[in-house]
Amino acid sequence: MKKQPKITETTRDNLVKAFWSIYKEKDISKITATEIIKKAGYNRSTFYCYFENVQAVLNYYVFIVSALIGSFLYWNNNKDAINEFDFFKLIFKL
Repeated sequence: MKKQPKITETTRDNLVKAFWSIYKEKDISKITATEIIKKAGYNRSTFYCYFENVQAVLNYYVFIVSALIGSFLYWNNNKDAINEFDFFKLIFKL
């Protein structure tokens, strides 16, 4: 998994995107790993290489968003601050 970092990043991102598209429609308690796997187009072992369970996918997503918010706050406290519009573009891109 670590030998091809670009593929690793893409796979993880695809799993998170698949999760997010399901999460917009369903409560997390109703989402299964199987749904995420089918939507992302990977097999079960690939999913479990990246995430322990469905909750772990949400936790990862929250971590990434929190990091972006932390970066925004850092930038806002420095002279090279980004504007709010650019910050939210980053969030939506994620």
